[in-house]
Amino acid sequence: MVGISGPTQKGYKMESQTKKPTPKYFSFRNAEDILREKGQLSEVTQAASLTDLSSQTDHDTIKKYLHDKGWEVEVSKFPVGSYRLDAFRRGTGLEIERSLIDAIHRSLFRCIWSFQEQQLEMLVFIVPSYKEPKFANVKRDIEAFKNAIPFPVYLLGVSKKQ
Repeated sequence: MVGISGPTQKGYKMESQTKKPTPKYFSFRNAEDILREKGQLSEVTQAASLTDLSSQTDHDTIKKYLHDKGWEVEVSKFPVGSYRLDAFRRGTGLEIERSLIDAIHRSLFRCIWSFQEQQLEMLVFIVPSYKEPKFANVKRDIEAFKNAIPFPVYLLGVSKKQ
């Protein structure tokens, strides 16, 4: 299938419509603005666009990309050392969840403690939009528990690649 894209010198160039899906996003407590100010917004959106989270390898691909950009990976900011964030940089924690909504709830609970201990300023979730824990469900829960979540959260939902 062919589509029309941006202008060229002689009119329009033709290109395939099999493009990378654009991640969905939800900014809670001005998280997007804070990420932009920290210079991290493009890194997290680029990381989310690398995969569709259909396999554990995709999880590792995102962590490697962030590590190459200067993020610490598998970092504990919690009272139990075995609890870890997938990535962390300058107050921003990042979690990649590709299985259950319960993992999102555990991460939020742990990060509330870290925020209160001034170990964490904000959190980014990268989740699938097509399977559990589903972007829509995570967004719903962040909004439902907004009074219990004291820090900014940036939610990115990735689509299944065609």
